[in-house]
Amino acid sequence: MLALLQRRAGLVDLIYEDLEGLSDEQIGAMARGVLDQSHECLEECLIVSTIVDGQEGDSIEIPDAASPNRWSILGDVSSERGKLMHPGWIASQLELPRWKGSEENSLVISPVKVDATAPIRLKDSASAS
Repeated sequence: MLALLQRRAGLVDLIYEDLEGLSDEQIGAMARGVLDQSHECLEECLIVSTIVDGQEGDSIEIPDAASPNRWSILGDVSSERGKLMHPGWIASQLELPRWKGSEENSLVISPVKVDATAPIRLKDSASAS
């Protein structure tokens, strides 16, 4: 999934970009395209929905057997109700492209990119003397 998000949206490039010296406007401009492309990529690969219905700030009922994988309860964990801080996300369907490469390349997120259209010619060290 990470390789797909990198290939389609450049997500890893953005995450590891050196932001030192860039303005908030420059960072925002860089992020906008990556976020839009990431959203499109996710929409093509999986169905994402919220775990609970409701708006942030709503009072909601906490199930008796609330799974810690689905529910993060702050404060009194024995409470029956609480204020919704985030509705959670769950994937109900996932369809990733099938990997067809070798085992040694299965963890490559992004290949090395080299522009060889105008190769740089290094001087022969013997002729430089």
